[in-house]
Amino acid sequence: MESRTNKVHFKTFKAGKFWLVSGITLAALGGSFTISGVGVHADEINGQPVSAAKDTTPTTDVSTNKVAEATPAQQQAIDDAQKDVDQDNRDIAKNQDDTAKEQANNDDLNNQTANKRDDVNKAQDASDKANNQVNKDQDAVDDATPDGYDDVQNAKDQAETDKNKAQSDADKAQAQQAAADKAAKEAADKAAKAQADKDAAAKAKADAQAKADAAKNKADNTPKTSNVHHDPTPAKPGSQLDPTNIDSEADLPTELVEPSGLTDEEKNQEYYASTDPWYKYTGANDTSAVIKAGTQLTAQQQKELAQYALTLINSLRKQHGLKPILMSDTVQELGNAVVNLRVKNGTEAGVHTDTGSAELDDAISKVAGGNQYDVINGGENLYGSILENSDTTLLQLKVQLLQFLTGMSFADGHWGWGHRDNFLSHTYGSQDEADQVYMSFNLQHYLDGGDTGLNTITYLFDFWVAKTGTDGTAEKALSNGAYSEYVNHGYDSVETNPAYTQAVNLTIITKL
Repeated sequence: MESRTNKVHFKTFKAGKFWLVSGITLAALGGSFTISGVGVHADEINGQPVSAAKDTTPTTDVSTNKVAEATPAQQQAIDDAQKDVDQDNRDIAKNQDDTAKEQANNDDLNNQTANKRDDVNKAQDASDKANNQVNKDQDAVDDATPDGYDDVQNAKDQAETDKNKAQSDADKAQAQQAAADKAAKEAADKAAKAQADKDAAAKAKADAQAKADAAKNKADNTPKTSNVHHDPTPAKPGSQLDPTNIDSEADLPTELVEPSGLTDEEKNQEYYASTDPWYKYTGANDTSAVIKAGTQLTAQQQKELAQYALTLINSLRKQHGLKPILMSDTVQELGNAVVNLRVKNGTEAGVHTDTGSAELDDAISKVAGGNQYDVINGGENLYGSILENSDTTLLQLKVQLLQFLTGMSFADGHWGWGHRDNFLSHTYGSQDEADQVYMSFNLQHYLDGGDTGLNTITYLFDFWVAKTGTDGTAEKALSNGAYSEYVNHGYDSVETNPAYTQAVNLTIITKL
């Protein structure tokens, strides 16, 4: 039997985290030797599967594990050892490659001389040397790892914890500072707004004062009153239960109008103007002259009343298609003669004049140029005045005149419509048509009173008729100084100036 000697060499190398073992078997047959079955397998020895040898030596992967809190010198030693390990691994790879090449040339080596065995041995020695160097380098890495590594890591972890806590405290402090800054900014903003409001209030006050001063200056330089004209607004008669108010001259009507709804009783009442008027004086805007109690009207005031009476009576005549009555200064002389005659005869206030007296004929003859029969008295109306014991105004007398003339024209049934007929007189005597009708208007004062029941001043309306077919001398004389009719121009009043009121109101507003 052929003797065979097997020699197995084991070679270690690192694969990842594991140290592996491979074997190289040399067989010597007789006086010759053969290198056979040279194969490096990490998982097989003598054809049997093996597990990777478990390395009980602590390993440190310098590529993944960090040395905690190593000194710079230690860190450098670790880095240098790692470089050596990496170089050794490269050497192992190269040796493995060389071994593969050697195995590829097995057939040639078997045919070569025995000197090749030395080459194999040398290669094995180089592999062993490399493995030894790897072990030394690993030891150097292990030696470089500082003692108390866990304590260092714990210290590092604690430092990280402290760092995190410090950062958290810093963050809180920063948040608190931010909140304080925000509160300070809000306080500053409020203070700024308060100052702005204060400045605005001061400016508003100054502006208001300036406006108030300007308004006061305007009020001081604006006339307090102004003349205001009021256009006429003629009133219509009301009823005796609801009379129309006359507040001013502008309200006076210039036409006699029959009150609506007159009953037969009202048309035949005895005192149609005493207590139940169709027109009622209120005088809210009365600007007419005041007549003091116990005084007489001036000639101009009496003429003004006469013109108003003439206007009203002619409006009635117009409604009946009659010529207007005329008044003049000459005709008023006839009226004055009537008053003188009444005084001479002691005619009481409520008694008509004796127009057939010689004195009156003489007065007619005088004004008519000696033609006393060309003009005759055509009738007389009279009524008592309110002038007695109290002050009155010219407007109040006109309203009373309007009231009496309305009653004489439309409610004269009790007096047989005689007053109305005198207003509508148009004949000379009983039948002949008059050429012209004239009227005198006079006031007779009864200062000693009387027991007639009338007031102490009597209004006298005397009508004078010119005969038709004369030479016109009487008509010409009676027309001398003819009166114009009354015209309602409204009235003027002195009133508070609206511009002044506005200026004063503005002054009040600016003070609020």
